[in-house]
Amino acid sequence: MKNLYLFVVIVLLSTSNNLKAQFNCGDNVSYEGKEYTTLQIGTQCWIGENLDVGVMITGTTNPSNNGIIQKYCYNDNASNCNTYGAIYKWDEAMNYSVAEGAQGICPVGWHIPSDYEFYVLENYLDPAIDDSLAIGWRGTTAGTILKQGGSSGFDALMAGQKNNVGNYVYINTGTYFWTSTLAPPSMAFYRYLYISNSGVYRSAIVKEYGYSIRCIRNNGGTTENPQSINLINVNVSCYNGTNGSINLVVSGGTSPFTYIWSNGATTQDLNNLTAGTYSVTVADVHNDLSIGSTLITQPENELVATATGTNINCYGNSNGTIDLTITGGISPYHFQWSNDETIQNLTGLSAGIYSVTVIDFNSCAITSCFTVTQPVSALSMSLSSNNVNCKNQLQ
Repeated sequence: MKNLYLFVVIVLLSTSNNLKAQFNCGDNVSYEGKEYTTLQIGTQCWIGENLDVGVMITGTTNPSNNGIIQKYCYNDNASNCNTYGAIYKWDEAMNYSVAEGAQGICPVGWHIPSDYEFYVLENYLDPAIDDSLAIGWRGTTAGTILKQGGSSGFDALMAGQKNNVGNYVYINTGTYFWTSTLAPPSMAFYRYLYISNSGVYRSAIVKEYGYSIRCIRNNGGTTENPQSINLINVNVSCYNGTNGSINLVVSGGTSPFTYIWSNGATTQDLNNLTAGTYSVTVADVHNDLSIGSTLITQPENELVATATGTNINCYGNSNGTIDLTITGGISPYHFQWSNDETIQNLTGLSAGIYSVTVIDFNSCAITSCFTVTQPVSALSMSLSSNNVNCKNQLQ
């Protein structure tokens, strides 16, 4: 049988949230009504300012998982958010996720840096920081390089913190950054820069403190669409069939991935499909999104066989014919008759029932039957005689 047609549709589509269609690290990012600078440091792309997004609440108020981002401004003064960025409790900053590297309150395509990603930053700036797990002050130059005016461009301001009893402390002397990495049972890792220390402090603390947030770009941030998807189709071979399929291939991004198809499926690939359009949204662990859509086709019309012909004119003759017409399906067609013929039309037929199986290029098959008739009996003649009294009979 013939092989099925294989159609390949490559879809390289991505979505972004308030970002340019093509992003390169160093471009500004517009997010929730504000413009943020971005900077490349080694292999990482960082937002160059502390995040300031959400609705301000007072230092004695606890945020809640209510779908509204809630922030603190130092001394409950909104102008401090404008200058230093906002302060967030860990759960609020993570958008109530506990997944390391979660997007949290960062823009789409960005995420809360993990403890290890902060280490990569520090090690790039100061190779003396060579132990990712060391607690306390580390290195001799990274702190200075990261603070405002430092050569990295990170420009960390001494934004202070909100402690776990609601007091704001240490503005203009220190700054604290959350990571997305938990320190069981109920703490999270953070980084601390002090105005009079050239190193970087690493430790963990309870999540009730309020610290600043810096976002890091997924996949290094060299392009807007580092994650892409390819959709490889097998179309439905027979009209109204259910043997279509889509093989989804993901390139880039950070696993694990989640899949949401327009037909409700959540698997990577789809099988046993009918004809139609199918779209998918793929999200990586940082919620970097790619959207693809593809069309599963089928033959335009159902495979049908009809026939005209001539019946036998005299009983016992073999002059019947069947002229077969095929519509639908995909040509060329193959024919298998019950009398072992493999041509489309038959001639020289005797009376009887003839069945044909028609198989198209996609191996779709139908079987039809046709009857060739003849007169019910042979032509016959009967003779009868009567005696006649004839005169003048020959002697």
